[in-house]
Amino acid sequence: MKELVSLIESFAYENGKDNKQVLDDLLTYVICYFDPFPKKNPQWTYTKEQNVKFYEMMAEYIRIMDEELKHKEWFDAWGDLFMSLTAKGGAKGQFFTPTQICDMMAKMEIDTDKLPEKSCGGFGNRIAIADPAAGSSRCLLAAHARFIHDQKKPPYLVAEDVDRMCCKMSAVNMMMHGCFGEVVCHDTLADPKGLKIGYIINEGMYPFYPGLPTIRTSQETKDFVSLRPQPVSQQATPKIKRKEQQLELDFG
Repeated sequence: MKELVSLIESFAYENGKDNKQVLDDLLTYVICYFDPFPKKNPQWTYTKEQNVKFYEMMAEYIRIMDEELKHKEWFDAWGDLFMSLTAKGGAKGQFFTPTQICDMMAKMEIDTDKLPEKSCGGFGNRIAIADPAAGSSRCLLAAHARFIHDQKKPPYLVAEDVDRMCCKMSAVNMMMHGCFGEVVCHDTLADPKGLKIGYIINEGMYPFYPGLPTIRTSQETKDFVSLRPQPVSQQATPKIKRKEQQLELDFG
């Protein structure tokens, strides 16, 4: 990681940027690189020479992941980079769950021998696992790794967060680990069906494997399993109806 940290810090110093901004722009670069339908970003004002530096940073990130995943089930480079590069600046005091805790939670909460039969309808017959405050999606990566370790069909992951940079980290993390799923940037409490921006992960790898890893950027709610309206049969019974049923039960 030292080489990548050095590349980011050097680029930031030479171009008058702060480390967090360069890290965020690197995430944008990686997402655009793996987007099958990239769109021109008017806010991207870097020169060709600077873009070469971003490519070098991306290549170093891929090299790190190749090395780390040889002896680990999953590895969140972005979370470590974020905490390392923004520690002095505070960055909202954001720190991510230690990896050991994520693995422990996955083992405690997920029994791959007793999975619900119901599918979420995303990328085939898969169950959904969601994290409404995903951060860099460490808990979701640990859940995905548990399914892979137990040789079970991987789940459909849904990462949600109000922080756009966290959503970018989640998207790249999930793509690099071969996960299927989506990342939704919104406020899960105040606006659970809203959408600022989102990413569909690895649809290029489904249903043909090995396919191409992809991150497709979208602002269309219909593209996201978690934002689609539920069928009437799956919607919650209105409260007034539940009260009527309770009265019938109690008083005949």
